[in-house]
Amino acid sequence: MKPSAALILDLLRRRGPAGVSPAEARLLAGCDRLAARVCELRQDGHVITTKPETCMGATYARYVLIERPVHLSVFDTAGDAAPCAPRGRGFAQRAEGHASAGSR
Repeated sequence: MKPSAALILDLLRRRGPAGVSPAEARLLAGCDRLAARVCELRQDGHVITTKPETCMGATYARYVLIERPVHLSVFDTAGDAAPCAPRGRGFAQRAEGHASAGSR
């Protein structure tokens, strides 16, 4: 991915549903070819919608990145998804010991 495409991806993420117009991309990211960068991002698999807008008789595109929210679970296999999850055999043995200690 080109550095300018990565910069536009970051800008799209920060702008959220407001999206980015070519004038905003030029001002905020120094990118004169927003449509080309959006095309590259789409080829990389990002879902970006195009919304036409009109201002003072001129029509231009506004691009909005569509991302799925990330759902984490204690059942995820990703390394740090559940850093507080008990590990090893000792936890189960200690839990059994506390249960039997309460019944004495």
